[in-house]
Amino acid sequence: VHLTLGDGFQAGQPLDNVSIGGSQYTTCAILTDTSIKCWGYNNRGQIGDGSVGTSRFVPTNVSIPSGKQGRSLSHGTMADHMCAIMTDGSLYCWGYNYYGQIGDGTICTSSSYLNGCNGQTGRSSPVQVSLPTGRTATAVSTGELHTCAILDDGSVWCWGYNNEGSLGVGNTSSGTWAYSPSQTLLPAGRTATAIASGAFHTCAVLDDNSMVCSGDGNGYKLGTGFQSDEPSPTYVNSPLQFSSVAAGEHHTCSITTENDLYCWGRNFDEQLGGVNTGGEVWYPELVMLPTARQAMGVIAGMEHTCAILDDESMYCWGKDDSNRLNTNYNCDSSDSTNGCYSGNRDTPAPAIPPSGRSIVAAFAGREHTCALIDNGGLYCFGNNGNGQLGNG
Repeated sequence: VHLTLGDGFQAGQPLDNVSIGGSQYTTCAILTDTSIKCWGYNNRGQIGDGSVGTSRFVPTNVSIPSGKQGRSLSHGTMADHMCAIMTDGSLYCWGYNYYGQIGDGTICTSSSYLNGCNGQTGRSSPVQVSLPTGRTATAVSTGELHTCAILDDGSVWCWGYNNEGSLGVGNTSSGTWAYSPSQTLLPAGRTATAIASGAFHTCAVLDDNSMVCSGDGNGYKLGTGFQSDEPSPTYVNSPLQFSSVAAGEHHTCSITTENDLYCWGRNFDEQLGGVNTGGEVWYPELVMLPTARQAMGVIAGMEHTCAILDDESMYCWGKDDSNRLNTNYNCDSSDSTNGCYSGNRDTPAPAIPPSGRSIVAAFAGREHTCALIDNGGLYCFGNNGNGQLGNG
């Protein structure tokens, strides 16, 4: 097998086959036979094999229903649940469900085994999301405690935790209604073409290449210029034309139609990759990628970011402990040399791929990164405390 950037792997984009994804400490992949495997932390059932509590140190088969084939996986750097779109457009989720983020109308309270719960506030096998009648899912994103999906008509539906307005339905209320999908209030006449969810915020690129964000505004990650929470999708204050989006805990990044990469929000760990060090950036700021290179894909971890470039290299920046960036030079505590600032990587640097290989896609967990390489293999680095690197 030989994969290229043209195969399309950007998370949250309806036409892309997102074959690598995951949650905070768990990684998942769709194989060439359309089966799904996950590995890493399993405290809520996020491996999806029917078990709970036992971390998996090697890839483990997800118990997807007979006849279903995986097409696209969720990226949720802050999540403890996982979702997958099947080739028929149905959507399945598993893992943590205390706030209804699985989307079938149920919740899993502490120690409960009702409604298929696993006694650890989660669901251990994939559960079909209750999408509106006649609609299918084309893209999905998982926040820390909520989930959002783009449907085949370009509408966005979200479910789960809503205290900061993460669902984009115009309020910050909760209740049983939030355990099933509700339609997000996109601007009139607009449809969504890409989506990403951070911890408690969600951003969507619209069909006119503008972007709207809703939810927690702390750190200026909504791009409105303010830190106020937004219960309805609110435009990012920028004339840029956006095409794709990724979201970390408190930062947001987007590739423009010119294939430039911009980030905004909290920069305490240099996760924005721009000219500013530390602090918070209110509006989109250009990432300092190599001159004449184009950004083709972007992923956001909790406090680190990586971009796939048009030469199939991957540049990473931000928090630099546990080797989550896998660069030639690691930024140690208080180091401000070699592109570092106060121990974090301020200047994007290339992540080292296996010898002779290139990178076509990637997933960022909370403290780890996994790259899909051009021969179809996976190469993971960073924190492996729960087996999320999958190397046994």
